Amino acid sequence: MPKKKKKNVSYKVVLTSAITVLVVLAAFFSVYVFSDLKKVQQSVYNIHQEIKTTNEKLEKYSALDEQSAQKTVKFTEATKNWQIYHDTDFNFQMKSPASWGQFHFNLRNVDDEEKMIYSHGKFHLLGESSFLEVEVVDHQFTQDGFSQLSNEDLYSSTLRNMTGECNNQTFEALKDLSIGEVRNCYVRENILNQKLLIYRLVNDDLSSLMAVYPRENYYIKINLPDEINAEVDYFLQSLVFLQ
Repeated sequence: MPKKKKKNVSYKVVLTSAITVLVVLAAFFSVYVFSDLKKVQQSVYNIHQEIKTTNEKLEKYSALDEQSAQKTVKFTEATKNWQIYHDTDFNFQMKSPASWGQFHFNLRNVDDEEKMIYSHGKFHLLGESSFLEVEVVDHQFTQDGFSQLSNEDLYSSTLRNMTGECNNQTFEALKDLSIGEVRNCYVRENILNQKLLIYRLVNDDLSSLMAVYPRENYYIKINLPDEINAEVDYFLQSLVFLQ
């Protein structure tokens, strides 16, 4: 009888141990499965977020493309009968209404290497007004009483500046030129998405609104009326630099 009792106890111990092992294995398996399931869920979530982000970017780009297309259509329609001026020295082009008259440089200073130092031009039907006068200035050009409105630093900062208000870097680059107080500074784009600056310069109680197109070695400056109407706005968009 005692021997049988011992056998029963052994069976119970073995059975209990087996159950314990199975429970532990089941627990480990559950933890593993749960952990793996969490990884799968996280991966699915990440993929979902990537798809969402991609779709948002595509929608944004589509909207920008549509806006760009609409801008181009409006520009083309508004300027289809405008005259074109193409400058071969610096390879820029601009369009203007026939009512402004032909554009020509009344002062054009070119050195022996055919490099323009300074040029000043206007539309001959706009009379003696200084509005819409165009200046092309090399960064190296200096003259008594002349304010240099751009340099390589301003060109670089303007390229990095998003369209809209001028950022701190652009303001600092303008400040370093010591040209006076700059107000209401904005970065705009022409029809080819090249950057230009529009700001008001206040100096010695004189206030003038101007557009400046900074380039690597030179810039173009245009005097603007206090109110920019649609005609002037399309003109500013039309001035482009060709490759």
